[in-house]
Amino acid sequence: MTAFFVAQAKASLPVAAPIIPEPIFGSPPVRQHIRSLLTFPLPTPAAEVQRFLEDFRCLKGIDIIDHRAVLEASALTPDILSHVTLARVTELTGLQEGHAIKLQVFGKQWATSLEEARLTDGSV
Repeated sequence: MTAFFVAQAKASLPVAAPIIPEPIFGSPPVRQHIRSLLTFPLPTPAAEVQRFLEDFRCLKGIDIIDHRAVLEASALTPDILSHVTLARVTELTGLQEGHAIKLQVFGKQWATSLEEARLTDGSV
C-alpha cells in the first residue's frame, strides 16, 4: 500500500465526537424526602431520647435503652449525636464502633424525621 492510500484510508475513518463537559452550574440538588422513622403521637422533648432508643432497637436491632440516663446526663440528644466523637459515643454506650456509627447516622435521620413531622403536624 502506498502512502497515498494509507492517507486516504485514515481520512475516511469516522471522527469521534468531541467530549463536551457537563455545565458547572446545573440545577440545584433536590432534597430527598426522608421516609418518616416516627409514628404518632410524636414524643415530647422530655421523652425524645427514650423514644429514639426504642426506635433504634426496633429498626436496627441494637438495644442500648439502659444507657438512656447516661445520654440524658450528658445532654446528648439524637440531633447532635453525629457531632460527638465516635470514641465518646462508644465510651458512653459501650457499643462496638460499627454500632456506634449506626447510632450516629440513625440519630441524624431520626431527628430530621422528627423535625419534619413536627412541622407538618404544626407542633413546632
